Amino acid sequence: MSGSWVGPDGHWSNHGRPEARTALDEARRRGWWFRKATGHGFGTVRCQPPEAGPEACSVPIFSTSGASDGSDTAAAIRRAIRRCPHCAEPDEPTSAEDAGALVEKARNCVGLAELLLEAGDQARYAADYLLEAERFADEADRYLALAVEADEASEQAFAEAGALAVATGEDAGGGVSILIDAAVDAVEAASQRLKGERSAYALRLRGAIKGVREDAARLRARMDGANGGRKS
Repeated sequence: MSGSWVGPDGHWSNHGRPEARTALDEARRRGWWFRKATGHGFGTVRCQPPEAGPEACSVPIFSTSGASDGSDTAAAIRRAIRRCPHCAEPDEPTSAEDAGALVEKARNCVGLAELLLEAGDQARYAADYLLEAERFADEADRYLALAVEADEASEQAFAEAGALAVATGEDAGGGVSILIDAAVDAVEAASQRLKGERSAYALRLRGAIKGVREDAARLRARMDGANGGRKS
């Protein structure tokens, strides 16, 4: 026993299988009519209202036949819709589902565009960083060469200091400040011993004492600068 025909704007029964439900919804949106059946049959769809006569296209719908997802039933419905000479193509969008799909497509396009823009920005950043890296690499090479040169000069100065310490018998292990103090003490003592001397040799020694004092002052200032102004 079957029920009465229900138009596309009425309430259609829900099929138990998802693919069949989707195809039935497509038929409803195309203006088809539905009549509920009982028993093994689920119902019938036809492309025109019942008063249009027997020439309308119709498809019997079963509840449990075919694939368990209803894809076989869906294929039969869509085939009838596709072949029907009485159906007009629906306007777009035809339903909230169509609008939702369009919104989702728009979101995907926006997301993709944003990712492409971000990728472009990051590519430009990478290029800028590479240029900076090359510039700093050149600077690093130059400073490395200067460091090697300074290290070699340091080794040479230490070697000369050691040789001078051996030659003079002075102890270089006390540090720069102690050596400067020792130099100042020595020239002060020498200056005391030269009091009253008028010989040419004494005059030359006084000139040397002045030079040692100037060198000591220069070295102390240099040491203070290296220590950030703190004496050690």
